[in-house]
Amino acid sequence: MLLLSYENLIDPILKNVRQIIPGFADMKSGSSALDVCCGTGAQVIEYGKYGILATGIDKEQSMLNVALRNKEKLKLVNIDFHLADSTALPFNDGSFDYVSISFALHDKEREVINRVVSEMKRTTGLKKVVLSGGTFQNRYLLGSIEKRLSKAGFRVYSQNKIPANDGGIALGQLAIAAKRRTLGMI
Repeated sequence: MLLLSYENLIDPILKNVRQIIPGFADMKSGSSALDVCCGTGAQVIEYGKYGILATGIDKEQSMLNVALRNKEKLKLVNIDFHLADSTALPFNDGSFDYVSISFALHDKEREVINRVVSEMKRTTGLKKVVLSGGTFQNRYLLGSIEKRLSKAGFRVYSQNKIPANDGGIALGQLAIAAKRRTLGMI
């Protein structure tokens, strides 16, 4: 019997995207990154492969168990995982150079999204945020969150020429393929 899980269903689909993020964001070996709502830790592991000091947090111990198992299997010593609430991150201000989150905001209420993003800002000191993905096709939700984040001191970026749905995904896939081709990966 085939058991479908996040690890064997979603992670393989996102593998190429996860691999390209460190280079695309110009992350350097030795820099620090936090992945919020890290789930199985797949993005943290990719950061670790690039020599980035990476930390993942999640509120689900079962997901962290998968992440820890994968960390041990790959013998990565520069990554760590913590059980934590994304609305109250257990790190000092400015602890990280980079912060990421994916597949985690779409099911949260606006106030929770605001608190999570504010915590991400606090841990890095960054003042820019990109809102992307199918959740932000909803103009009411996008406008509401943009307004709140702007009031909190963020510079907010979102799609205005490229759709936040399948059209944007297709363009992203083309960009990744182009980058992989320039790197000689295909």
